[in-house]
Amino acid sequence: MSVAAIFDRDYLCDAEIAKFAEKMSEENLLCEVLDRKEIENYALVDSVLIRLLQERAQSSGKSISADEANQVLSDLIEDFRQEVYSKRFSAYELFERNNKT
Repeated sequence: MSVAAIFDRDYLCDAEIAKFAEKMSEENLLCEVLDRKEIENYALVDSVLIRLLQERAQSSGKSISADEANQVLSDLIEDFRQEVYSKRFSAYELFERNNKT
């Protein structure tokens, strides 16, 4: 039986992904590890998120322009950027520590 699987990247470093893919290959399993943390992130579209932000504001009796909604989205992304980088670096350090030869 042939098996193929798609995996989220989570916070894994490139070296850990390569090691994982090699192990899967040895087991004759075809696997693909995505570049993004979660598969759902491929479905995110800026224009849709901006429209949803505008609709949410309107339902609260406010009005924001597309540019303002875009800025809100950018600010939200920036708020999480450092957290994601920190988690990826921690995962990298742990992988390197556990795989010293």
